[in-house]
Formats: sequence, C-alpha cells, structure tokens
Amino acid sequence: MLRRLCEKRKNQASNARWYAKGLFNLSNPQTARDAEKTMRQLEELSEAYYGNIEIALVCAKGLFNLSNKQVVSDALETMNRLEKLHMRYPHSAEISLVYAMGLFNLSNKQAVEGTRESLRKLEVLCDRHVGNQKLASEYGKGLYDLSNKETEEREIRKIIERLGELYQKYPDNVEITLHYVYGLLHLTALQTKNGVGDSLCRIEELYRKYPYDEKIAIAYAQGLVNLACDQTLEDAKRTISHLRKLSGEHPKNQEINFWYTRGEFNLAKKEMME
Repeated sequence: MLRRLCEKRKNQASNARWYAKGLFNLSNPQTARDAEKTMRQLEELSEAYYGNIEIALVCAKGLFNLSNKQVVSDALETMNRLEKLHMRYPHSAEISLVYAMGLFNLSNKQAVEGTRESLRKLEVLCDRHVGNQKLASEYGKGLYDLSNKETEEREIRKIIERLGELYQKYPDNVEITLHYVYGLLHLTALQTKNGVGDSLCRIEELYRKYPYDEKIAIAYAQGLVNLACDQTLEDAKRTISHLRKLSGEHPKNQEINFWYTRGEFNLAKKEMME
C-alpha cells in the first residue's frame, strides 16, 4: 500500500519516508537472502529521493543490519554499498556512525589482512569526524580486536601505540581507555621483564585516573601478576605488595582477590626455590 502511495505521489517525501521505514521494518526479521531483496528496494527509494537525509539514514541502518546477517564475502559487498551511501552524505554524523559500526562488525568476521583494511577505512573516517566520541570508540574496539588477531609482538605493539594515540585524543572516553588498558595488558603477557614494567606503569597511571573502574583495576592486578612471574624474589615481593594494596582497595572484588591469591601463590613458589 505504501509503495503504491509513493508511486502516485513521488513528490511527497513524507510518504517516501514512511515507505522507507516500512521496508526497514520488513527486512529486520528476514533471512539474509530475503533482506537483500528488500534492501535493493530501499536503496532504489533512497536514490529516487537523493538529498533526503532521513531516507538515507534508514537505508544505511538497513544495510548495516543486512551485513550482520551475511557471511564475510557478502557482508563485504554490502559494506561497499554502505560506503558509497556514506560518501554521498559525508557530513552526516549519523550515517558515518552507522558506517563505522558496520566496518567494526565486518572486521570481526575477517582474517587479519581484511581486518587491517577495514580499520584503515575506520581510521580515515575517524580523522574526518574529529571529536565524534562514538565513532572513535568503534575505532578503538577495532584496534583492540586486531591486536588479538596479530601474532607478532612488533605488530601488536604498533597497534597498542595507535590505541595510545587515540586515548590521547579522547582522554575522557572510558571505553577507549578500557580497550587501551586491555591492549597494554595483552602486551604484558608477551613482553620481557623490562617491557612488562613499561606497559604496567601505563596501566597504573590509568588506574589512578579511574580508581573506581573495577575493570581497569582487574587488568592492573593481572598485569602485576604477569610482572612478578619474571622478577627476582625481592622484586617480586615489592610487586606483590602493590597487589596486596590493590586488593585492599577492592575487598569485595572476587577477580582481584583471585589474582592476589595467585600472586601470593607464585611468590611462595619462588621462595621455596631459593
């Protein structure tokens, strides 16, 4: 009915907007195959009403949802269509955010090389929209996930450095901060003693900035245990004393207590070996 109404009154954008929303709602429960057909209609509508940002945004959201249902090869093609739509409305923060979310989700499905390419696009998008916290958060999540896919310590370190640069641009963004902390923690599990110390110092600085964020506190506790593993007995005792203090600051946090117990256990083993 809405389609016929639009065809009769093509000059009435309000009818087209309702039709667009109807197509979007129809596509939500559909399979990827059926949603693809529905989205083609929505894209045609968006093209017919070029310049109508509301219809374009509905189309962008529909393409985003479609890409989440698809296998990686089909999702890549859908994201290319979303990229073209974004380029037609480059100043729309809302469409840019939908595109950014799509790139992040696509990167999760991809192998390392594909993930790198998706994140390069996400970085460009982030640079075009300086100050957009939500968009920057998507980039931060993507960088952290890429660090978990990489196998070379050198490559992982480069990614964490990029996360650090992103944190410097958005120092009050807790989500970016948290992914930076997790990235640094990842490094502590790979590095030699000196490298662990450097990464842990950064985690400690962030913990002091956000002393009530228990996720950061847990990461700090785990990093202290990682550091103590490769230390001499005397250095390990000093490290575990920091862990003991941290546990006292969060007495009800079971994960921190777990890491403290593990640290004390590892320390006891060191003492027995002396």
